[in-house]
Amino acid sequence: MDEAVAVRAVRARAGHLRRAWRLEGRRLVPLLEPPDQPFKPAAFTEITRAKNSGHSIRTDRWRYTEWAEGAAGIELYDEQNDPEEFTNLATDAKLADVVRDLKTQLHAAFPATQPVTQ
Repeated sequence: MDEAVAVRAVRARAGHLRRAWRLEGRRLVPLLEPPDQPFKPAAFTEITRAKNSGHSIRTDRWRYTEWAEGAAGIELYDEQNDPEEFTNLATDAKLADVVRDLKTQLHAAFPATQPVTQ
């Protein structure tokens, strides 16, 4: 699983672009040979809708999103059983550990989303 932004890096490092930019992150070229090896446990996205920014983590099983650092809502979808994302499971008490784990990973990836402590 990876973010779309990595495509430019793959092409540059694979020699498909003339100029190599200074790039961050892990190389994706090893994924091409063999393509079924594990690489990343999750992908992260950032989006703005209206006045709210949203940050998401997507694993093979789950997508967890916080809107406005959680102040405008949170979402949790089971991508295996609900790929169309019709049922928000974020408030399901049985999934509190899943929410807590994904939230921790999300905040590690986007430090600006961490709650401010006094």
